Amino acid sequence: MSAKWSDINRVKFLYKIEDFYVMFIFDWSKEFERYEPKIGKELYYGV
Repeated sequence: MSAKWSDINRVKFLYKIEDFYVMFIFDWSKEFERYEPKIGKELYYGV
């Protein structure tokens, strides 16, 4: 649905999965030279 750039090492993505909104945080991995998901949290229930 949307993305928010926090800084060069972190990007936040908001996904709508069925009826749930899930925020994923992707951090830059220097080891693999790509963004990797670190945290995924459903916004309403906090799961």
